[in-house]
Amino acid sequence: MKQVFSVFTLMLLLTGLITGCEENTVLSTQSSGSTSEIMVVTKSAEIWKGSVGDTIKAYFAQNTDGLPQPEPLFDLMHAPLGEFNKNLIFKQHHSVFIADIDPSYSKTEVVFSNDIWSKPQLVLTIKAGSDTAFFRALRHYFPTIEKKFRDGQLSRTLNFYRVSQDAKTEALLKTTFGFNSILPSSFTMAVNKPDLIWLRQSIHRTKQDTEIGLLFYSADYSDTSQLSQKNLMALRDSIGKKYIFGPTEGSYMLTENEVIPVKSYVLNNSTSPYVRVSKGLWAMAHDFMGGPFVQYAFLSPDKKKIICAEGYIYNPNGEKRNMMIQVESILRSIEFVTPEKK
Repeated sequence: MKQVFSVFTLMLLLTGLITGCEENTVLSTQSSGSTSEIMVVTKSAEIWKGSVGDTIKAYFAQNTDGLPQPEPLFDLMHAPLGEFNKNLIFKQHHSVFIADIDPSYSKTEVVFSNDIWSKPQLVLTIKAGSDTAFFRALRHYFPTIEKKFRDGQLSRTLNFYRVSQDAKTEALLKTTFGFNSILPSSFTMAVNKPDLIWLRQSIHRTKQDTEIGLLFYSADYSDTSQLSQKNLMALRDSIGKKYIFGPTEGSYMLTENEVIPVKSYVLNNSTSPYVRVSKGLWAMAHDFMGGPFVQYAFLSPDKKKIICAEGYIYNPNGEKRNMMIQVESILRSIEFVTPEKK
């Protein structure tokens, strides 16, 4: 299926072959690579060292939103096309970006393909007749490109969690809030109340403990104004003040807006009438703890409840991007049980 945008062609393919790479490869291998890595392929090392490589780095290595310190959107690895074709490990990477620039191309194509050399795998190819045409395509389609790679990484992370799910807690969440989800068994119960379930995954280290937390809470719904970013942050602050306490007496979790303002957007979800995703920073009142959080606020299918699913990270002086991807993959797995399914 094709859609033509001016001189560009954007094709979303379930499977396919990439021009310039080996064909007829047998798909039998699990994909490799760390969470946010992308394998970039150019025809030569010189192209990667020049303006094409610099432009790719400028887009893919820009700072990730919602983190308290700079971390790039993606970690880039590089291989010239010849080395890529000869190296099975390179070809098995879960995310591949092929910059195919050749004067013989009369039009520019942006092609996404799935599961060519491994599974799960996303391969992006931009075919362009000149550097200028390549730059134009990358600029025009980068929001789509970023989303496709990020969605693939969320899905891949979630597949890891399917191996060891916490069926007991998943059943509790379904009974309490009315949704199915995929939850790894590495979390422990911190609070189990009618209006809040708090799960924690703590790692004790010599220098500094780290923690991934999941919060699930709800409120009665009566008006659309409750779904505004301002009111949803007020709701999370009320839960933090009531239940989420820090090590210092009188400390509790709240939303931090002074360093990085909270940003939100509306997300499509087939089982909820409305979903707002908010990302920002949390802090402890009367303490020095803090970190990033992401909140998914759902309107229940019967439109009687606002149900919030939230993840937060505590990893001072450490990287947080990949931990946030782990959290968001869990939140993305939420699917509400409709009356028909019940």
